[in-house]
Amino acid sequence: MLRTTAFLLFFALMPLCLLAAGCLATDDSGDHSHSTQEDADNEFDSSIPTPDQGSEDEVDASADPAPVCGGQDQPCCDGSSCFGDLVCQDGYCTPPSCGDQDEPCCAGSSCNGDLVCQDGYCVPPPCGDLDEPCCAGSSCNGDLECQDGFCAVASGCPDEPACIVPPSATCSNIPVATQTGLPPTLAGGTISNQTYKLSRIDFYADATFNTLVVSSYSIVNNGNSCGSLEFSGPEWGFTALLNLDLNLETIVGPFAQAIVQELYAAGCWTVEGNRLVSDITQCSFWVEGADPPDGLDFETGNQSIKFLLILTKETILASVAEEDRWAAEMAIAGDLPVLFTFQAMQ
Repeated sequence: MLRTTAFLLFFALMPLCLLAAGCLATDDSGDHSHSTQEDADNEFDSSIPTPDQGSEDEVDASADPAPVCGGQDQPCCDGSSCFGDLVCQDGYCTPPSCGDQDEPCCAGSSCNGDLVCQDGYCVPPPCGDLDEPCCAGSSCNGDLECQDGFCAVASGCPDEPACIVPPSATCSNIPVATQTGLPPTLAGGTISNQTYKLSRIDFYADATFNTLVVSSYSIVNNGNSCGSLEFSGPEWGFTALLNLDLNLETIVGPFAQAIVQELYAAGCWTVEGNRLVSDITQCSFWVEGADPPDGLDFETGNQSIKFLLILTKETILASVAEEDRWAAEMAIAGDLPVLFTFQAMQ
């Protein structure tokens, strides 16, 4: 009876147990599904580093950054190379040094001291030639000497000058003209060793003749005037043969006078402004009875030189024949400026 009752109880409770088993199964499945999601979340989260865990690709902030090199004030690349025209000095890239001798010229083609920029580099200035700075040791080229830092024609004059006689120039029909007004002011210039021949003569006679006696005048070349000039170191020589015809219209009628005068001067020379100063007392052949000049205004040009010679009244009268001097004394009132133009001989 007891066994029968237990058996019946088992079968009566079986449906409840099966139902309970289904619930348990359902709960397990739900728990499993929840566990699976959490596992997935945990797997995703594990790829994000935590403060205690860094990724393998993260750079250590305490490590030195990769160096930048090659630019101005930056370290030299590979220990010695830089970009552009920068140069490596003491391990850093800097602009190249400039301005000193044999270095590149600085901005604006400038150089230090008295160096000059030539073909992009700083070099010493030219030296040694006339009017150029003296070279090292105060030396100059040729016969030039160093004076006040520049090369100039030697100023030393021998006690007995050589009395240079320039080479004779062919006497020809050089232009001779009478000009009005005052003679030009000559500008001086640089005189170098050269030989010249007379190429033109201009007379400025407005203040020479007495206008109360002379109404008009002319001075012409009769075809035989010539002259030459030479500079050699501290000495010079000048010679001229004036073969002229002077024609005057006076209150007593026309007056004609041939002027034949030879001029020669030589000696040592110096320049004072636009004036060539020379003591020609030891080397001169001048008009008898007239003092030779102690200097001449001058101006140099392109292979040419001009001299302004002032023929004094006494010099002019001394060149006139004695029998005609009385008439000349009435006609001549002052000095006669004469401008000589010389061209370099080839």
